[in-house]
Amino acid sequence: MNLLERDSKIKDNIAYPEEGTSHQNMIYIWVAFVFLFLIILIFVFWMHGRTQNRVSDTTQQVEANVNGMHTDLQEQVKQDVLTGSSTPIVVEEDKEQTTHTDVLLKPEKQMDPLDQDMSYEDDSYEKSYIMKEMSDWWDASQVSAMYDLSALRRYRKLSYSLKGTNQYYYYGDTDSEGKPHGKGCAMYADDTYYFGDFVHGRREGTGYWLRFYYDTKMEGARNGIYTMHSYAGGWKNDLPDGDGQEHFDVDITKIPEEEVIFQNIIGKFHAGLYDGEMFANSINSKGDVSEWDGEAENGVFMLQDSLPASGNYPVWKNRADETRILRIEKGKNKNCGISELIK
Repeated sequence: MNLLERDSKIKDNIAYPEEGTSHQNMIYIWVAFVFLFLIILIFVFWMHGRTQNRVSDTTQQVEANVNGMHTDLQEQVKQDVLTGSSTPIVVEEDKEQTTHTDVLLKPEKQMDPLDQDMSYEDDSYEKSYIMKEMSDWWDASQVSAMYDLSALRRYRKLSYSLKGTNQYYYYGDTDSEGKPHGKGCAMYADDTYYFGDFVHGRREGTGYWLRFYYDTKMEGARNGIYTMHSYAGGWKNDLPDGDGQEHFDVDITKIPEEEVIFQNIIGKFHAGLYDGEMFANSINSKGDVSEWDGEAENGVFMLQDSLPASGNYPVWKNRADETRILRIEKGKNKNCGISELIK
């Protein structure tokens, strides 16, 4: 072997490794990669399992809390009671939250034609919620909120459930016998409400009464001329008594021509009747407002002009022009007052 050949052999043996060594290294790399992938996969599944267990535990805890809250709410749902000679059954709320008591009066179940698709399954809870909601607005002196609240389906439905009964829903303070006593609010049939003072089950003190005429054919609405009727002032024995103001919301588009409609009547009241000096303002179909003076005694108006030989009684005199007189029929000059409350 010459020198050139020997150098070439050495070069081949030293500079280039054997073919088997490279193949083995590739196998080791792939095995390590697969092993690492399996470890990562096992870790991922392990973490997923822990997460699922945590979610399951959390879900069960939430369900338990919700069920507990539902049970608490059911326990807080107020019992239904009747007015009149019946003894109210009162369930007091949590004393730490409020000192109010919710007294609910159970009416005959009647379905409002507007709400035939609505269920009474949550009737008790709905009454508690509605009466508490209404009371909160009254307490905040937001009387105007009743215009919006009373038009809601839940309010109209609950009021309708009282139709044909002498019962009402009440939320507020009570006496030792469970009768409304102190400050409270009440809901009656025909979209009618009261907020104010009660004394042993009767409205007495100072209070605000109002009725909404959503049905234009409802008695008192005068075919849609009046949209709301209210009284604010003194009360005694369930009737307006003392200084007060009667008010009507009026749709002037429905007032007949040449007719005037009273909007406000202010003065003295006794047992729901006008009793003393009275002041009123009126409005006509053009929106013109006039002011009038009158005087009544126990629901009977005094004459404001000489009585004609025949005709109606002159009972209201215009403040700006005393020659203008408003008259009523002779047979109707009795029991004049807030007719919807003195029946």
